[in-house]
Amino acid sequence: MALDGNIKFMYRGANADLGGGALAKWSRDTNLDGHYIQSVGNGSDADLTQRGAANHNHTDAGSHTPTINTHRHNSSAGTSTGTIMVAEGPDGMPDNSTHSHPSKAGEYKVATMQSASITVNNSTDNDPPYTTVIFIKSDGTADGIPDQCDAFFASDTLPTNWIRVCGNTYPKGAGTGADGGGTGGATSHSHTSPSHTHTQNAHNHTASNSSASSSKFTLEANAGTRASQFGHTHDLTWANATLTMTAVTTTINSTTTEPVYKKINMIHNDNGAESLPDGIIGVWTSTNASIPTNWAQYEHGVNFIKCANGAGESGVTTGGEATHTHTASSCQPTMRGHTHTLTAGSASQNDGSSGSDLTVSSLTHTHTWTCSSTTPTTVAASITISSCSSEANYPLYKRIILIKYTTPVSASHLLASMGVGG
Repeated sequence: MALDGNIKFMYRGANADLGGGALAKWSRDTNLDGHYIQSVGNGSDADLTQRGAANHNHTDAGSHTPTINTHRHNSSAGTSTGTIMVAEGPDGMPDNSTHSHPSKAGEYKVATMQSASITVNNSTDNDPPYTTVIFIKSDGTADGIPDQCDAFFASDTLPTNWIRVCGNTYPKGAGTGADGGGTGGATSHSHTSPSHTHTQNAHNHTASNSSASSSKFTLEANAGTRASQFGHTHDLTWANATLTMTAVTTTINSTTTEPVYKKINMIHNDNGAESLPDGIIGVWTSTNASIPTNWAQYEHGVNFIKCANGAGESGVTTGGEATHTHTASSCQPTMRGHTHTLTAGSASQNDGSSGSDLTVSSLTHTHTWTCSSTTPTTVAASITISSCSSEANYPLYKRIILIKYTTPVSASHLLASMGVGG
C-alpha cells in the first residue's frame, strides 16, 4: 500500500540525499523547517501557525534597598592654642597653659540608603536539547519508510531491525536547506546582570558637647601653688557626610527550562530497505478528518515531542513547564570608611576656688578637632527576579497530529480467523 504523500517522517542525513538512491521518492517538507513539534489534543486539527519564540525575556527586577546598621564616631581635640586665664585676686597674672580634651564617643546614627533596581540581561535561547531532522514526505508511490530514516513508535517492543535513537532530545526541524543530525540546546539556562550601585543619603550626628578638660595650671602670683582648671566643654557641630560604597554584581541562578513534554520512542530504520511496521507513528499536518485509511490519531495530549531514552518512558514520562522563574543573590554593598568635619564653639565659662581667694576662669581658646573614621555595615536585601511571560519556555513550534498505522487484515486472514477454508 502506497503511503499518503502528506505523512511525514524524519531523516537525519544530508539534504542533498533527498530525491536519489533510497530517498528517490522522498522530498523535504519545508513547513516544519526550524521548528519543534507539539501534538494536538484528541480530535483537533493540525495548525502550522508559528508559535513560541526563539528566546525569552524577564522584566527588570523590582527595586530593593539594603539597610545600614547604626554607627558612631569618636571626637577628640588636639592641644589648645590661645590663653587660659588663671588669677588670684586682682593681682593675679595670666598663665599661658595648654590642655586637651579626652576622646568622646558621638551619638549612634542610622544612615539611609536609596533603593536601586537591577537589569536582567535577556535574549536567552529557548532551545531545549534537540536533534535536527529533515521532515520528509513521499511522492505518493512509496510503500514504506526508507532505510536510515526515523519515525515514532509507542511500544517498547520495537519492530525487527529498528533501533531507538535520539534519547532525551527534542526533534527540531533543520533550518532552511540545512542537513539533519545537528545537536544543541540545554535543559537549563541563566541570565546575567550588570553591576549596580546604591546612593547613600547624607547624614549627620546631633551636635553635642565635648568631653570636659582636666588640665592643671600653675599660678605665677603664688609660686608652687597649683589649681585645677574646672572642667569645661565646647559645643561641637558635626558637618553632613555622605557614605560611599562599592558596586554590587547580582548573581542570577540558573533554572531548568523545558517546555511541557511527553516522551515517545523515536526509532530508526536499520533494515537496508523500505519498511512499514504495524504501529509505526508519523506526523500529519492537516485536518483530523482527512487522516488516511489505516491510520488514526495517536493520542499524545497537548505536549511537545521528546524522545524516550529507554524502556518504560514512551507514553509515560512527562515534564517541563510553560514558564519559569530565577532566584538571585542578595545585595549587600560594602561601605567605605568616612569621617565628619567638626567645628567647636567657645569654651564654657567655669569658675571655682581653692582657698579663700583663688578664682580660675577659662576664656576663649581653640583646638584642632578630629573625628574618627567609621565604616558602617549593611544588612543584605533580597532580590526577586520577575517571572517571564506565559509560555516563555516554548521554542518556535508548530502543532501537528501524531498518526498511528495499523496493518490492514487481508481477506484470507480474516476468513481463516473465522474458520472458513482450510
